[in-house]
Amino acid sequence: MNNPPELWILIGPVGAGKTTFARKLLLENQGSMIRVSMDDIIQMLTFYKYLEDLKVLYRDHERLSILKGLALGYSVVIDRTNLTRDIRKYFIELAHKVKTATKELYDIYMFELSSLFMKEPREVYQVLEEHVKNAYGDDPVFEAALLSLLKEMISKDENLFGGPRITSPRKHLEKVSNLIIKGVWFDIPWKIALERREQDEVSRMLRESIEKINWKNIMEKMKAMFEPPVKEEGFDFLYRIDLHGNTEELN
Repeated sequence: MNNPPELWILIGPVGAGKTTFARKLLLENQGSMIRVSMDDIIQMLTFYKYLEDLKVLYRDHERLSILKGLALGYSVVIDRTNLTRDIRKYFIELAHKVKTATKELYDIYMFELSSLFMKEPREVYQVLEEHVKNAYGDDPVFEAALLSLLKEMISKDENLFGGPRITSPRKHLEKVSNLIIKGVWFDIPWKIALERREQDEVSRMLRESIEKINWKNIMEKMKAMFEPPVKEEGFDFLYRIDLHGNTEELN
């Protein structure tokens, strides 16, 4: 986990191959990547039955997983449709918030280390903790993610637990502040995506045991709201994958 973490934003309709792609990424990056899926969060909390009253809870689970993962130095792949620019903007802004916050912590950490008065590691972390609470206390989810990072840094620095993951707070904060944002657009015919979803026996057994789903209507709504991604949205890299698996980088 020496390279900067990456936020992968997958884009495309259901049945486009996003989850298969995410699983391949996880296999290629075992131990350094996590997958975040709103479908899985809903399944875990209410077994595929989306409840409007729990909308905030679903979103907080998703958001905290992304923020904690990135802050701890893991790459994160967001496995959802991400069809509109506003939805993608939400995740891109999360990544930039992590970059800004870890850069601030890095600067404070280095300043404290260069102080004329030598400080114990825990004193330095107390300064960092105060900064997090003062700067991000109005965002409890983000504050919790950063405090988790500081707790991890303290435990590794004091060698309280097993083999260290964060071997150098300085290097770790610098690494995370340089995280990379990647978008992957699965540009396949909507008709093919619909056929795949309708033929997915696992999905039918699990989802439709809760309620009958009209995938044709859902796909039509998705198609109507879809906005093709462009690199100017804030991606460091943007890729397009076609029906045959051919990949091209978009400029």
